[in-house]
Amino acid sequence: MLGFVYGKGGALNANQDLGVKVATPVGTLVGQLLFGWLADVVGRKKMYGVELMIIIVGTFAQALSGSGPAVGIVGAIIVWRFIMGVGIGGDYPLSAVITSEFAATRIRGRMMTAVFAMQGFGIQIQYHQWTCRPPQD
Repeated sequence: MLGFVYGKGGALNANQDLGVKVATPVGTLVGQLLFGWLADVVGRKKMYGVELMIIIVGTFAQALSGSGPAVGIVGAIIVWRFIMGVGIGGDYPLSAVITSEFAATRIRGRMMTAVFAMQGFGIQIQYHQWTCRPPQD
């Protein structure tokens, strides 16, 4: 979709396409390493709030990105996708650890299952929401 709207000839060039595709996974790797260490140093609860704010800011900034004299819109989206990925990378380990720490021992397994099952459930809901939209003329 980005290529259709912002690319020349209806497609992004190879570098832009690669940047859009790998920005979030690379940010996720950085976030997992960074927030794992920071959570041990600063505290899990504090870092959990910080990574949630990074995800929110990165997501809204992508949606509100625009082009400027120094960087085009695709470049801005790549940067914000990386930042969002850093937050996502912090969320993966911290949500699991916080859930296991605060859940009662007898229900800990069910709570961990619920945390990770919701990821797939969320993906499925957005897919079905998209396919159920009325056609636009």
